[in-house]
Amino acid sequence: MYYLYHYFEKERGPFLNLSALNDDEAIQLLTDFSAKNRKMARDFNGHEQYMLKRRIVEKRAHSMFIRKGGNPQRQAPYYGIFSRLRNSGKAGFVGKIFWYIN
Repeated sequence: MYYLYHYFEKERGPFLNLSALNDDEAIQLLTDFSAKNRKMARDFNGHEQYMLKRRIVEKRAHSMFIRKGGNPQRQAPYYGIFSRLRNSGKAGFVGKIFWYIN
């Protein structure tokens, strides 16, 4: 069995996306988040480049979803982790995914 997880900060709430923010807001949020979490700081190193690449990939996925007949209600997708384990442990990690909803 596979499980889909969507992690979020309790204070901010679920189903938010950096790409829904303008560049300055997204980069500031990444900077603040990286200051709290060293592992994430490594993952998001070079915030401007990260956001540029992220927006390119999301735009491509958005276009593909529309070409396949989808009618997304938002520009930015939702993100999650796909895992074989109920607790999302490393041994069961399958991959990161994002999705749009009609």
